[in-house]
Amino acid sequence: MTAVGVRRRDAAHWDRAFKHGAEYVPVDEDELELFRIHVKAEPGMRAVDLGCGTGSWTRELAKLGLDVMGFDFSHVAIKKATALTQGHEWAGPRRKGDAEITAPRFGVWDVTGDAIPLHLAPRCFDIVTMRHSAAYFGDLQRLLGDARRWLTPDGVVYIVTPVIEQLPSRLTHRGLTEHEVQTLRTGWRSTEYNVSLDGSVIAVILQYPR
Repeated sequence: MTAVGVRRRDAAHWDRAFKHGAEYVPVDEDELELFRIHVKAEPGMRAVDLGCGTGSWTRELAKLGLDVMGFDFSHVAIKKATALTQGHEWAGPRRKGDAEITAPRFGVWDVTGDAIPLHLAPRCFDIVTMRHSAAYFGDLQRLLGDARRWLTPDGVVYIVTPVIEQLPSRLTHRGLTEHEVQTLRTGWRSTEYNVSLDGSVIAVILQYPR
């Protein structure tokens, strides 16, 4: 198992990485289609994307019609995410069917070390996403406890993570162990599916138990 200290690099590390062109795993149509099928996201739902990096996943959520905000603790990443979002595609709201699509918003937040932003209020969000970021949060169980408070009664937490046992040793810092994935499910109703064909990347969807 990779030590949390190795995973949990400071903001300065990520500022340097993003300054030198670091990007998240690209979003493809297959992943988006699986998200649409399993999460049942609908235009107008409110979402928060944690560990958003330069915002590629956050922007895809907005294109689906979600009212979404992305957070990362790298100032450089958030600056890039904001710049990429201010292009012509987001020059004001537009229409998709009957739903108004608005530009995603971004903010700097250290999930582990900072106070929770005021707009992450109880029962305010339908979807909380952590795409390729869960392994880097210092206390994931505490964060899931916070997410439980933010969610509406039918809301979901959507986590995409590599699985350490399926990764080459040089990449294990990016993932969670099979045991850690199992622990995520404690106290939740859960669904899991493969995002990658080889099973090295999975999606875990958590919902309130019924």
